[in-house]
Amino acid sequence: MDLADYRQYLVEVNSDTQSLYDHTILIGSGLGLVLMTVFPAHSSRVAFIAWAIAIAMVLVSLDTSTRAFSAVIKSIDDGIEIDKTFYRLTTAFNYIAYVACVAGLTCFVMAGGQ
Repeated sequence: MDLADYRQYLVEVNSDTQSLYDHTILIGSGLGLVLMTVFPAHSSRVAFIAWAIAIAMVLVSLDTSTRAFSAVIKSIDDGIEIDKTFYRLTTAFNYIAYVACVAGLTCFVMAGGQ
C-alpha cells in the first residue's frame, strides 16, 4: 500500500469513526434511560456516576481518535513524523471508560441485591 492509498484509507476510517460517535451517543443515552426507568430499585448514585463517566470517556475517546486520524493525515501530507499524542490519549480514555463501565455495572448489580 503506497502513501496515497494509506491516506485515502485513513480518510474513510475517520468518516466511519464520526458515524460511530453518533451511534454511541444514542445507544448510551438510551441505555441509561432504560436502566433508570425499568430498574429504579437497582439504581445507586455510584452506579450512574460510573456509567456517566464511562459514556463521557467513550465520547472523549472517539474525539481524540478523530484527532489522531487527522494528525496522521496531516503528517502524511506534510511529510513529517507522526505525532502519537492523540493515539496515547485515546488509549488512556478507552481504559478509563472500561474500568468505569465495569465499576458501574458492578455497583448496579450490587444495589439490586439490597
